[in-house]
Amino acid sequence: MHSKTKRIFAVIMFVCVVFALIFSAIFVISHINHECTDEHCPVCAQIHNIENLLKKLFSALGFFAVGILLSCGLLRIRNAFSRLKNTDINTLIGKKIRLNI
Repeated sequence: MHSKTKRIFAVIMFVCVVFALIFSAIFVISHINHECTDEHCPVCAQIHNIENLLKKLFSALGFFAVGILLSCGLLRIRNAFSRLKNTDINTLIGKKIRLNI
């Protein structure tokens, strides 16, 4: 039951992040050509914050993808070595079975 609640929480968090990305992109697209009133325009500040957030999220996504690819590659290498190491054990001689009784 505990892992089920973690899974549900993870799905909810994923949906929230996706909606935040979609709505922030919609906000930037709809206010890209607004008229600034002064030097401290709140719309420009919000667009700047959204751009920084998107840059950070995509760089984190890139690092995550690189980490996944590296771990998959390391697992394949480890599995290949374990298969090479276990080939001599899976023979009759490796298991020390005598056939001449």
